[in-house]
Amino acid sequence: MCKVYLAFYKLKRPKGWKTDVWEVVTMDNDELGYVKFRGAWRQYIFEPGIGTFWSHGCCDQISEFLKVENKKWRNKLKRKGEEDGNTE
Repeated sequence: MCKVYLAFYKLKRPKGWKTDVWEVVTMDNDELGYVKFRGAWRQYIFEPGIGTFWSHGCCDQISEFLKVENKKWRNKLKRKGEEDGNTE
């Protein structure tokens, strides 16, 4: 069983951005960082706040969140390619 340490709040997408951003906070509402898309790496990444501390459980929860969101992004990209006639 995995204990929940963090909450992920989807923010309003900045003007001109094509991907989502989430604020990551503790259950006590302390801001820890953001999940953002990094174009050069073609995936969502976690950008921690300065001076934040991490337990193994928090790292696991962020890792799982990134796996899920990156899979959604890749599936969306794949569907778009199929709609455009690209069958690579």
